This record gives sequence, C-alpha cells and structure tokens, in this order.
Amino acid sequence: MIREKEIEEVKTLVQTHAAYCSKIWRVDFGYENYEPEVHTFYIRDHQVTGREELQFRHLVELEENIQAKLGSRYKVGIIYHAASSE
Repeated sequence: MIREKEIEEVKTLVQTHAAYCSKIWRVDFGYENYEPEVHTFYIRDHQVTGREELQFRHLVELEENIQAKLGSRYKVGIIYHAASSE
C-alpha cells in the first residue's frame, strides 16, 4: 500500500516534469489523483488553448522516475475530460 508521503513525492515529480515539458513540448498538465486498485497515478491535461494535447510520449520519463522510486507496477494515466455523472 502506498503512503501519503510517497504520493507527495509523486506530486513533486509531476510538478517538476510538467515545468520541463511545458518548455520543450508546449503541454500543460498536473497531478490529478492516485487509484490504488490499478496502481495508477492520473495526470490531468489542462487543455490550454494554443498548446499541445498531452500524450503518453510526454510522460515516459515521468513514469520511469515513478517506477524507479516505487516499483514497476505503478503506471501513469491521462485524464482529458471530466467524467460525466451519467
């Protein structure tokens, strides 16, 4: 089970990687949440007009850093839109 301290470390990794990616790929994203059932950290694409859409190629290095810190079973997912309540 992942601890709150580890989630905070991942949030810091995401922030750092988002700043890096914003400069070289013109994408904007941030940490959304962690789903323990699927061992996935979800990243939200901020969908800023005039910027690129977030793709998994932007997150390869981030996922590798998370796996180096926590283990290979942890993955990164992307959220583009809010889920409907229906």
